Amino acid sequence: MPTNTPKESVQEDQLAWVERQRAFYNTRPHQHLQYAPQSVYAKHLVQHVVQAAQLPQRSQVLEIGCGAGRFTVDLLQRLDGKLVALDLSENLLRGLRRQLEQLPVEGRAKWELVMGDVYHLDTVFGEARFDAVVGFFFLHHLDDLTRAIQELRKLLRPNGQMLFVEPNRRNPLFLLQVLCCPDMSWSEEKGMFTLGQARIRTGFVSAGMSTPTIQTFGWFPPQLLDRWRWTMRVEEWVEQQRLFRPILPFRIIRSQRIDRE
Repeated sequence: MPTNTPKESVQEDQLAWVERQRAFYNTRPHQHLQYAPQSVYAKHLVQHVVQAAQLPQRSQVLEIGCGAGRFTVDLLQRLDGKLVALDLSENLLRGLRRQLEQLPVEGRAKWELVMGDVYHLDTVFGEARFDAVVGFFFLHHLDDLTRAIQELRKLLRPNGQMLFVEPNRRNPLFLLQVLCCPDMSWSEEKGMFTLGQARIRTGFVSAGMSTPTIQTFGWFPPQLLDRWRWTMRVEEWVEQQRLFRPILPFRIIRSQRIDRE
């Protein structure tokens, strides 16, 4: 009987991962991924990414795993250039398109929606080049971190950067969220508890990126931040206390493309 080569086996595994992800996000409502115009929580996370990136004017940015746009609209409104948002779920992109089409007409040239997956970006973008790739709660879903970063690196201009917001596995609230949220499952979210700093750094460096910086931030869940504005002031105070930094709920991961001569 013919046997697959290692390369063919990897490709089959990646295709299987893509189909599992697509089925998961196409068959559940995923209310927690929907855009909420008044969400202080979403604006807070986007603000951290934009401040960390310090992008030049008219930057071209790719948001990978945009979903239904929980962060996309706020990100678009904070950017001076163009935002391309990519996801593998047609259903989620359809919902995001409805939100973006409600924006003023003059802003519609600033965004583009693309359906595709992280392992086949060359067939989607060709020679497209971006100043930055950003993602919110995307990395912990990947089954092959290094390969995904390698593919994303190809889309970056020299010295381009990647910025990702990920859960901090040291914070116990994420386990509670996975157990209580009907749109989440352990099989899809367990990666947030295995994505440690060593794995992140190895994955990025092996893919040709700089050793990533990892900083924690945040404190309150969206249910509190979006309800009581005073919680933001408390959160800012907590973020400044060294005692709490190891368990702050979010990690922002930043890395630059390295081009060796």
